[in-house]
Amino acid sequence: MTAATDLTDVPDGRDAPAGTGPLGGGAVVRAARLHLVAWHFPALWPWGVLAVSFAINVAIYAAIAGARGSVTGGLASIYVVQLVACLQLFTRGFPFALAMSVTRRAYYLGAWLYAGLVAAVWGAVLVALRLLEDATDGWGLSLRYFGAGPMRQDDLLLQYLVYVVPFLVAAGLGASVGLVIVRWSYNGFFTMLAALMVLSGAVVIVVSRAGWWRGIGDWFGDQSSAALLAGWPLPFVAVLGLLGYAAIRRAIP
Repeated sequence: MTAATDLTDVPDGRDAPAGTGPLGGGAVVRAARLHLVAWHFPALWPWGVLAVSFAINVAIYAAIAGARGSVTGGLASIYVVQLVACLQLFTRGFPFALAMSVTRRAYYLGAWLYAGLVAAVWGAVLVALRLLEDATDGWGLSLRYFGAGPMRQDDLLLQYLVYVVPFLVAAGLGASVGLVIVRWSYNGFFTMLAALMVLSGAVVIVVSRAGWWRGIGDWFGDQSSAALLAGWPLPFVAVLGLLGYAAIRRAIP
């Protein structure tokens, strides 16, 4: 008798041990490749929305001289669309993957592998666009779109990380929300929103009564923009990843 080498799902929703390595090996890579089937949504939409946002900013700066030199937050659009795309990896892609005999663990790790590769490539593209923006003096309009405000870093490695890490945060948030919807439906989603609202209100009350706002403001003021955008978010991404892994083990679409 030989042991099975592929991951298989057991009735209670857990995955059987893999025979291809501690992370599922080839199964994880195959699951990551599955996300490329509908590549147009996670690839074209983020850049399409960013292109529209960029075009609007160029039109505004060209038409209104007083706008030149001001800070624009249009770059955030690509991260918002990334969040939605990663959410749909689980609300739409996950049930399809299970029907194709892909295990929960392989799909989840494959989704993170895919999100990491996308973040790495898109981060490099954004660095190239920022360098082009600098070379053209803000596209001839003093428009700082790709290197605006705290996103701009003098060191190219830090600049790359400042672009990449927010993609991972967006992926983690999207995956988390998607898994809540998959496992607990929209009742769970709205319950989560209500709980976050209650928690936020409680934090505001506690911090206000304790007089901690100035100390919190000083702490943020002492941090570099690179630390706030590429350093401190990483533990948050790790927590989201672990919570998502725990949730998907029992998720039944």
